[in-house]
Amino acid sequence: MCPFSTASFPDSLAIAKQSEFSIGTMGDIQNQKIRTIPLNEQPKRICHQEQSRTLAHEESAIKELARDYNPKWMTAVEMIDDDIYIGAENSYNLFTVRKNSDAATDGVVGEYHLGEFVSRFCHGSLVMHLPDSQMGQIPTVIFSTTNGVIGIIASLPHDQYVFLKKLQATLVKFIKGVGSLCHEQWRSFHNGKKMLDARNFLDGDLIESFLDLNRGKMEEVAEAMAVRVEELLQRVEELTRLHQTMPCHVHEE
Repeated sequence: MCPFSTASFPDSLAIAKQSEFSIGTMGDIQNQKIRTIPLNEQPKRICHQEQSRTLAHEESAIKELARDYNPKWMTAVEMIDDDIYIGAENSYNLFTVRKNSDAATDGVVGEYHLGEFVSRFCHGSLVMHLPDSQMGQIPTVIFSTTNGVIGIIASLPHDQYVFLKKLQATLVKFIKGVGSLCHEQWRSFHNGKKMLDARNFLDGDLIESFLDLNRGKMEEVAEAMAVRVEELLQRVEELTRLHQTMPCHVHEE
């Protein structure tokens, strides 16, 4: 969903139904001259960010649940589940927020520099999953960018996240970026005001580049990880089944 300002709609009524969000005056609604925004899932919740910089939940009335005191120029937002939200902003960063009903602010739990201008998130998968496949049970969110990139963000179980995080940290010692660009610096969240290390996100493209290494390099990585090469191959090949040929980025569930 793109940023949406309610300033142009004074004395209007907001309606969430099935898969769309509508706003307008009573007269506009009766004449069907209303602004309609497509929703993805959970239409009972309204996630709104613009001048108010708030997250709101629709009950008998709309009330403010939390306020973001570090405002960002949002380009897309989606609810991963009832408690975790993912957002993209105009400095090409992604971040995740965990809902905290007992606090005045929601906690940012993940930050990551994607390097692409995300225009849309939506729940779904790019491949068919077999019912008995472990990877088929991992929820994914598809994203699209203004450059035409389509990728996925997968919510990994904690133990798998920890293993792949160790693999990522090992791979950066063996795989150098274009122009010797530092991977940690490139993926750090930065927006002109602050720069923070990436957290709770992994670079799926980097992890899957393990499959492009020659056998000798694979064995060196496996030795540094203290695991067998066959196990690394199996774990990384399982990750590719989430998307096959699309860019992949993962975060901790």
